[in-house]
Amino acid sequence: MKNTFRMLRNRLPRLLLALLLPLWVATASAQPVGHMLDSVDLLPAEKMSYLTFKGYFETELFEQILIEVGETPEHVRITIPNAFINNVLMEEREYTDFPENSLLGSLTLNEEIRQQADGSIDFLVRLDLKLPRPAQVSLDTGRSSGQQLTLVLQDATRTLAAQQEAEESQTGIVVAEKVGMISGQTRSLVNPAISAREAVLLHPVSAMLAYRPPLRLNLAVFNASPRVGTARRLAIMLEHQQRRSIEERLGLKLEILNISSVREDLRLPRTKIYFRPNFLKAALTLAEMIPGEQVVEPMPLSRLSRLGNDVEIYVGENFE
Repeated sequence: MKNTFRMLRNRLPRLLLALLLPLWVATASAQPVGHMLDSVDLLPAEKMSYLTFKGYFETELFEQILIEVGETPEHVRITIPNAFINNVLMEEREYTDFPENSLLGSLTLNEEIRQQADGSIDFLVRLDLKLPRPAQVSLDTGRSSGQQLTLVLQDATRTLAAQQEAEESQTGIVVAEKVGMISGQTRSLVNPAISAREAVLLHPVSAMLAYRPPLRLNLAVFNASPRVGTARRLAIMLEHQQRRSIEERLGLKLEILNISSVREDLRLPRTKIYFRPNFLKAALTLAEMIPGEQVVEPMPLSRLSRLGNDVEIYVGENFE
């Protein structure tokens, strides 16, 4: 009986805090009050993973979040000021059961609450990430909102390669502009609406020299149904259940680059799959593995100029 009373006495303040914070957030409109972490989820991938915390968040305070490398490149510490952990929903403080192909080995959460000399209370949450290999960790402002906080983990080797590619592309643009000036053309040869990398690849000679058979299938999944989380469920199914089958059939490495939702006016009754030229086989393979009926179409010209996604899946209302 004494042990039960002691446990309730220790946890009662946090229980009350977990119940009262949503009401506090709703009524305190003048000043942001802080964050409350309710749950954590990882969408794993070999080159890029998404670590998402659900709960209550003040977007005005996101800029205060500090991300720093620890004693080794495989250790990243994230400090979230003005944050609590919901002990009712998140009793665990260490998570280690992550897939082998993800960029996260373990996650440790620590909550610090201190009273200052002036009587004010400082509270924060520290996240310690142990990585199987060096990775760049950053706040994904596009996916973060008042209901979730998303961190993106990107393979450091891939980030370095992307930077090198951008530098090489910029060098190509400078050379093109100099050639134009020598031939008497004072205007730039590059359309300012086109990025540096696109401008180089759109040149027919550059495209011919730079062409290589694809090694990856870059996939984007969008929720075009009224049900929340549909795109994420499909992405998890493809990532965890169908990845090996997809990669063996196509001879390409599957990489999910984007998971998001479309506007309400773009919702679809049936799932639709768009593919770039030379990726019809990939689109048909994915269509066989997705429940329900799908429509498979070539990617519209308006999106072909945007590099990145080879296949885009818009999850419709018929997806179960």
